Amino acid sequence: MMFRCLQQLLPLCLLLCFTAGCDSGTAPDFTSAPTLSVNPNPGVTLFGLMRWPDGGEPDESFGLAVAVDEAGEVVWYRRKDPLFEDPHRLANGNLIALVGYNRVEEFDMLGNRVASWHAADHPNPEADALVPEDSIPVAIETFHHDVHEMPSGNLLTLSTEMRVIDDYPSSVSDEAAPRAAANVIGDVVVEFARDGSIVHEWKLMDMLDVGRLGYESLGAIWGQWAYVDVEGGTKDWSHANSVYFDPATDSILVSLRHQEAVISFSRETGELNWILGSHEGWAEAWTPFLLQPEGEFEWQFHQHAAELTASGSLILFDNGNNRALPPDPPLDAADSYSRAVEYVIDAQRGTVRQVWSHGGPGEQVYYSPFISEADQLPVTGNVLITDGGRVSDELGGQSGQIVGGHHWGRILEVSHTEPPETVFELQVGSRLPDQRDGWAIYRSERLSGLYPD
Repeated sequence: MMFRCLQQLLPLCLLLCFTAGCDSGTAPDFTSAPTLSVNPNPGVTLFGLMRWPDGGEPDESFGLAVAVDEAGEVVWYRRKDPLFEDPHRLANGNLIALVGYNRVEEFDMLGNRVASWHAADHPNPEADALVPEDSIPVAIETFHHDVHEMPSGNLLTLSTEMRVIDDYPSSVSDEAAPRAAANVIGDVVVEFARDGSIVHEWKLMDMLDVGRLGYESLGAIWGQWAYVDVEGGTKDWSHANSVYFDPATDSILVSLRHQEAVISFSRETGELNWILGSHEGWAEAWTPFLLQPEGEFEWQFHQHAAELTASGSLILFDNGNNRALPPDPPLDAADSYSRAVEYVIDAQRGTVRQVWSHGGPGEQVYYSPFISEADQLPVTGNVLITDGGRVSDELGGQSGQIVGGHHWGRILEVSHTEPPETVFELQVGSRLPDQRDGWAIYRSERLSGLYPD
């Protein structure tokens, strides 16, 4: 497939850079490759960009949302401090996005803030500096990774809590390693009304086995994101990264990256419906909820963005990190692969079938070790894939070292066929060969039009 570099984007790239107060080398480059053999789903593609200086952490002072048309041309953007993630459209036509780890913001298509909600109990006092005076407090500790509008107009999001757990493992793979007290971060699913009042709250530490560990369950990332002054640091036990409401069953789906699992639970009772993921490591109390695979099948690992399609199947981005649970050795990054994958779940029978995928080993191999998404589109049934977290090492090879590598991403639309056919591909990377800024794409959304109907 031949790539077409969109030279007409150069002036806009310079404009984006000018508004960011940076030199001309730090604007992203968009390169697209449309094909004509399969019709693309109509509309514009909206996505948020993370600027990522090579060898370091993402630039948390830089927020950029972009919309492109079917030709890959930029038709809208919003540049804002600080970093904001996952802009997507609400039922009222406005957009909503996460801002850092303590706030959610609604804004109109002119970029004006319409509403703001912040975590009133955020553990880092410095986070208050980012909160507008008119922001609505919500009595939670953090906002993170996802916010989902429910049919009622309420918002469903992810928060956290910290518990000190005695006699906690110090290693995910060495059972003989000494155990000690640990500050364990657990995810909390929160439904709140637009006035900030909490409607429901579900603590996953009360729902799942806090002693079950996956790779990175002992990671300390929350000590950077929110719990900065906790003596002894924190442990990132579950690392939820998406939440989704299913009105047909009044159930909530949550993707748990460090548990290698997607769970469904009742919104009314808070009781588990099922667990999608490898059966390794679950204690007996949870085995009745494990879905049994049927047919040709592969489990997901370190997945993101689990949601339902119009037909009721489950689609997600299988990042593919490690492709193992402790104590089995993790797969090397050089051999790793990601997939967009679709499963059909029979909750009554407790079974799951894999019915479609894109990526994996072979000609379509790619590896995004973090972020990313897959959505089935409504008109054509094509799948929009955000392969947004690509990382290269200093030699240009595939890497899983999220902090320390060079970042780039792409958005591709593929047919929902076997094998899938690429309809459109947009790559986002550095515009200059010696540019030291990388770019990552958190998620993307296909809108029917730039402005609401």
